[in-house]
Amino acid sequence: MSLYTKADFERHTMALDFASQCVSAAIAGENYGIRLKDVREDLVEIVSTYKLEDSRREKLAQIFLELINGNQISGIQSLDFTKSIDQAYEHIKGKLLGTRMMLADGDKKRKNKAAEHLKAFRATELAE
Repeated sequence: MSLYTKADFERHTMALDFASQCVSAAIAGENYGIRLKDVREDLVEIVSTYKLEDSRREKLAQIFLELINGNQISGIQSLDFTKSIDQAYEHIKGKLLGTRMMLADGDKKRKNKAAEHLKAFRATELAE
């Protein structure tokens, strides 16, 4: 499992911002799909951060596909799209927090091992 970095988070946040901006354009039915051209891969990466059996994964993929294709949506659909995009933002924020917590736990373990080693070294030094 690879770690979720801050750079990933920033790229994915930017992609979600673009998708969010396209929701209002989708109501008007403008040709807005081209706006997402540069962030398509990032949107796919966001979908891939969900577990395979998660129902939100399929729903988010469908939303991104609708937006990328430039399809017109209704006002009610736009509320659903916006809600799902907000949930995706919270999801990637949680991924970053989880990675930071794992790294912090690893740092604590290393510091504890170093402290134990130092105590053992001092004990042998005093015994001599």
